[in-house]
Amino acid sequence: MILVVFFHARTGLLPGGYVGVDIFLVISGFLISRLLLRQMDARDFSMSVFYRRRVRRLIPALVVMVVVSLVAAFFVLGPRDLEIMAGASLAVLLLGSNFYFWRRTDYFAAHTPEPPLLHTWSLALEEQFYLLYPGCLWLIRHASPQLRLLVFATGTSALFAFNVWLTAGHPGTAFYLLPARAWEFSFGGLIALLTDRFIVQPRARELLVAAGLSGVILSAVCITRATPYPGLAVLLPAVSTGCILWGNRGEGTRAGRLLEWPAMVAIGAASYSVYLWHWPVLTLARYYVGRNLHPLETLVALVGIALLATLSWRYVERPYRLKGRPITAPRPLTAIGASALLIVLLSVSILWARGFPQRLPPSALAFERQGLQYSASS
Repeated sequence: MILVVFFHARTGLLPGGYVGVDIFLVISGFLISRLLLRQMDARDFSMSVFYRRRVRRLIPALVVMVVVSLVAAFFVLGPRDLEIMAGASLAVLLLGSNFYFWRRTDYFAAHTPEPPLLHTWSLALEEQFYLLYPGCLWLIRHASPQLRLLVFATGTSALFAFNVWLTAGHPGTAFYLLPARAWEFSFGGLIALLTDRFIVQPRARELLVAAGLSGVILSAVCITRATPYPGLAVLLPAVSTGCILWGNRGEGTRAGRLLEWPAMVAIGAASYSVYLWHWPVLTLARYYVGRNLHPLETLVALVGIALLATLSWRYVERPYRLKGRPITAPRPLTAIGASALLIVLLSVSILWARGFPQRLPPSALAFERQGLQYSASS
């Protein structure tokens, strides 16, 4: 998620840093495919346990972030933008924020205030995929390894072709919605099958990881907002990620050890919390000052993101993921439900009150009515 954070911080260093989402989707598909297929092979798979674990893994930190962001937005956003955020908050709870923003927001727009929950589109996309994926794997649970490979290769190729076709005519739809993105998850699953079936020699693994890391860097540097995306361009970060995953199976590689530095491991452990908090902090800060952040302000924002992510990982995300706790423990589930209810109450109140315009002086309301927007290039 480092690439995404640097891209959203507008450092200018990584114009294609948004490919970090694609890297995440491939890794997610790789991990979940390997886990589910092994559980099914061992006859140890439970659909209900799988979904409860997904809830424990994702929802607690997500609802805390939404609640805090809504409260902060009440003091920062104008009525119109606060209403948009309230609607997005409800969409987040329904796992449909990608649909919400698909109809309202161009992800690459450079001249509009960014919705503070825009980044949740990828989380909704992931959960929509996981609603369907276990059932698809269940259908091939008795298939031979060769047939599984054939199914994954065929499905991934067909889905990728659909992505290219859709990007050409409807880029916004291809960017936000599952049909054009599902191939990245299935590609991760294909890599999982390949790594289990085909042993790669040490020298070849070194080359795979080195090529993968080079491809990821090239993606982040050369792909820009102007690149039709996802389309054909998404092949570079996706295949590069696949190379890294395949090359790092078994004994570690010299190139792969770059990813094992303590700092990288720590960032990786808290990557979900970093992703949750980075966007609302940056967008609310830019909205508050009415312009891009200066370098020192960006640094302060990044420090704040690190602090919030650490607190979220330590006191919210990690406790809910501890394996020693029963997956159906009532107190944690009650806390999740209470937090979700608070989001509903706050969001409905904001929508009912039309963004509480009485919070602001007449001059600020006139400013918003004029639609004055700051430029991302300022």
